[in-house]
Amino acid sequence: MGHTRRVSDPRPAYTGQRHDDVALRLRERLNVRIALLSTFHDERHFFIGASGLPDDLDRAREIPLIESFCTYVRDHGAQLIVDDVSLEKRVAAHPLIAELGIHSYAGWQITDGAGRIIGVLSVMDDKPRSWTAPELILLMDEAHASAAAVKASIEEQ
Repeated sequence: MGHTRRVSDPRPAYTGQRHDDVALRLRERLNVRIALLSTFHDERHFFIGASGLPDDLDRAREIPLIESFCTYVRDHGAQLIVDDVSLEKRVAAHPLIAELGIHSYAGWQITDGAGRIIGVLSVMDDKPRSWTAPELILLMDEAHASAAAVKASIEEQ
């Protein structure tokens, strides 16, 4: 099931369930509250795959870039792993942390064949947690496995 887009709509094409399935699978396997597959365009952060979002954000599927903390992953070109957001200055005061009740975060960059960051795969939980090596390997593997589908969605625009 997709949504209708205007021709001038800058959002990456949302291509049905495939991205949501990635998020749902990751959410279930890691037993987290939220999983997102995100892309960025101009000043917007788009959730092209999501599981566990509150209804209003799930319907909107986007937020202003200024409100996003996945940009830390995109802008620094490396994963961001936070066991307890209250101890991490970069994200502790972020408005979405309080709004979503997030206490832990793990995000991994999604890159195209040339190594450019085209998205972020992230998971969030409502309690602090120590992310384990197997959990982070799963996140990394899913980010790599999602790259072709994310690139295709961006190119469908």
